[in-house]
Amino acid sequence: MASTMFESVQRDGSVTAELRLRHTNGTYVWFELTATDLLDDPNVNGVLLNARAIDDRKAAEELLLRSEARFKARFRTTATWFSS
Repeated sequence: MASTMFESVQRDGSVTAELRLRHTNGTYVWFELTATDLLDDPNVNGVLLNARAIDDRKAAEELLLRSEARFKARFRTTATWFSS
């Protein structure tokens, strides 16, 4: 993954990826990682990495997906009832 991400940074200037890492206590934590090519900036001369935990966002996305699935199931049942 690291080499692919580095290639994307070289080509596009920056790239963002989501990854899940295992904590030393055994739990998993979701992160959003952004790499930005600053090799042309003489003050940096490197690739800047920014990481932030996105557990709350991932949990909200999962709740939304479950809610949407329940809504679709109810709609299909209701639509069938009305069309009969």
